[in-house]
Amino acid sequence: MRSFLLRWGPVLLWMALIFAISADSDPYRMLPGWEEKCLSARLNGLCQDEMLGRVSHVLEYAVLAVLFSRAVTWGRVPRGAFLELAVGLSAAYALLDEVHQLFVPGRTFQLFDLGMDLGGILLGILLYRLVKRLSQP
Repeated sequence: MRSFLLRWGPVLLWMALIFAISADSDPYRMLPGWEEKCLSARLNGLCQDEMLGRVSHVLEYAVLAVLFSRAVTWGRVPRGAFLELAVGLSAAYALLDEVHQLFVPGRTFQLFDLGMDLGGILLGILLYRLVKRLSQP
């Protein structure tokens, strides 16, 4: 049981965090200055919360992909099939997360967000492979 928790516990906790954020109708309300919304800064036509949302999608799913990679390669050499499984599991959760948002007032299913999630997943897999490669003797 201890091995299972060490292996899969971080994945499950991270998935729960993503679920909790997605279940919030306004996940940006806790940020300082959220009332100002788009008035304070724009970059390429994006509001601060839109920029943060895009970055957070990438980072959330990069971390999830790393955690899935760690779990599925536990005690093994991280080869293609294991990393493909990590990509598949991460992508399935990203899709499930977007579907979940259909049932949250004020939230919607957005293909763009799903694309950002997939970008984060690929970034996470690449980072995991790089770290593993550099840590080998």
